[in-house]
Amino acid sequence: MKLGGAYSFDQESYSRFYPLACDDGIDLVDFTPGNQKRPHGPAISLMRVQWISK
Repeated sequence: MKLGGAYSFDQESYSRFYPLACDDGIDLVDFTPGNQKRPHGPAISLMRVQWISK
């Protein structure tokens, strides 16, 4: 991830990634698909994660 790749996670895969990233010192937000606007029709909520260096 620190090489600049962007990754998208569904809720289940993000819940597996989140504790590993936190253990590595990466500060992330919770996955909250209920707080997002949903498009009409079938859709999957995704969380996009990308390392951005300061």
